[in-house]
Amino acid sequence: MPDHLAQSVQRLAFVHKIDAAEDMLRIYVDEGAQHLPDLIDAARKQGAEIRSVSVHEQSLEDMFIHFTGKSIREEEAKKVSMLIGAGIPQKFGR
Repeated sequence: MPDHLAQSVQRLAFVHKIDAAEDMLRIYVDEGAQHLPDLIDAARKQGAEIRSVSVHEQSLEDMFIHFTGKSIREEEAKKVSMLIGAGIPQKFGR
């Protein structure tokens, strides 16, 4: 993926972050569906061929991973194992 395409798209005011892979850009924006035509226009102006587009709205799970680096399920599993490992206290003399 040419750097000039990523740099051109990054200049758009609503773009927060771009992850570039071999022949794909993952672009993080506000209101992706609304700004999709602007993104397509910017890419075409740079001579990019657009093969497919998908819009993914962030979920609570996505936000949790972003801020903690872990999935919610990983955290739930850790809590369960800690409870199981802790055992139930027993009274002395039994």
